[in-house]
Amino acid sequence: MCSLASSVVYLTKWTQTPYILLVATTKGFMLLQTAGIGGGLGVLSYMLYGLKNKPANQKMSVYLIHTRLGVQGTVIGMLTVGMIYHVWT
Repeated sequence: MCSLASSVVYLTKWTQTPYILLVATTKGFMLLQTAGIGGGLGVLSYMLYGLKNKPANQKMSVYLIHTRLGVQGTVIGMLTVGMIYHVWT
């Protein structure tokens, strides 16, 4: 019979940082995927920070399209690198 205490210990053990680090070091694609998501969030935050300094004659819709393209390009680029790495190895 499984007690609640052992279930809590099991869930606590596998939801902490060591499990994430273990998966990231054993699976290269997961590491690149995480880097792509982090890069996408970085580009998004940079573009949103630069929103107040955009040229006055540039429309907001154009600026948001450029933001979307930057984020999407970063994420897709890292996923492409991850797939090439996966196929190569």
